[in-house]
Amino acid sequence: MHSYLGRILEKKGDERALGEYTRAVSLDPGNLEALRSYASYVLASGDPWRAVPVAKQLSAQSGRTEDALLLVRALRQAGMPEDALLVWTGAARHGMPVDSEYIDVLFACGRYTEMVNAARVEYERTGDQQYARWYLLGLARSDPDAAPAEYERILATIDDPGIRFDYVRLRRERGENALALRELGPILASSAMQPFHLLEECELLAGMGIKEDAERHYRRLIERELEILGDLVFLDRLLTSYRGFLRTHYPVKEAETLLAGKLASHTEVTCLLAMASFYEEIGDHSESRSWYYRAYRSDFLTGGPEYARFCEHQGDVRECEKVMLYVLNSIKKNRDLIRVASMVMEDTRALYRMPALWRD
Repeated sequence: MHSYLGRILEKKGDERALGEYTRAVSLDPGNLEALRSYASYVLASGDPWRAVPVAKQLSAQSGRTEDALLLVRALRQAGMPEDALLVWTGAARHGMPVDSEYIDVLFACGRYTEMVNAARVEYERTGDQQYARWYLLGLARSDPDAAPAEYERILATIDDPGIRFDYVRLRRERGENALALRELGPILASSAMQPFHLLEECELLAGMGIKEDAERHYRRLIERELEILGDLVFLDRLLTSYRGFLRTHYPVKEAETLLAGKLASHTEVTCLLAMASFYEEIGDHSESRSWYYRAYRSDFLTGGPEYARFCEHQGDVRECEKVMLYVLNSIKKNRDLIRVASMVMEDTRALYRMPALWRD
């Protein structure tokens, strides 16, 4: 009953589904459908570490290929690709087919030659362009000198934007910015163009030392993203790139003027954090603290952990603990708790060692 109720709640987007799945597993650990639903749900929620033990139990009990594949996916996403490869290798003896998950595991393990061979076979067998892309990605790492010619050969028959963009990145990694920009041109002129392609153009221009053109393209892209505020993750990436460009190509005061001219009037937390990070990077900790605090007051969930991290780095442990306790006690959704916990555990200093954060 709890498993069935969990599925209903999950379809409705109700986070109480996790509680129902948990009850179902607790009441009947041998209920394979409950184990499967629980593992799938927490994996989709961005918590692969919690999915791993349940997926292990499920795979061991059921012996089904799809359950082994679920375990492989959970292990890979949890940062254990070698364990995932062992599971896949064992399941392959019972008919586990080569698929995208296997290719991803090989890539995560750094087994690029095996990745190249497996992807090439599947591409020749199926004609699926995704396998062609994996084949080229693996080749770029196993034999980087041979990769450009293969990219050009395949792009001559498959003008796929994803493959072409990978080729752009390969040329850029090789320091061939002008060639990379040339290859990016067809994407920019097509309906497949996305904001991250425009960011790549900005960074290539900057890498070529054409700072006026780069600044102009950055400005247009930032104005566009601030107008629509559609993808805040991309906006954060864009502003991080822009800060690095300004600090590399302009004197500090001029860089400050350019950045403030674009962001100082915006109250979106991403903009506030970008200003805070800029001042932290140039060593103006008083101004940085002010912007971090504004970000915290604007959006406790996004700005709070960043403000707390800054306080801890400045030795203000009391303020750090106070802010993080407020953030943790104010969270209502499981996915937000997972997100904040991940941020805390990834911090390179002492946030995760503060016992006061976990007592409540």
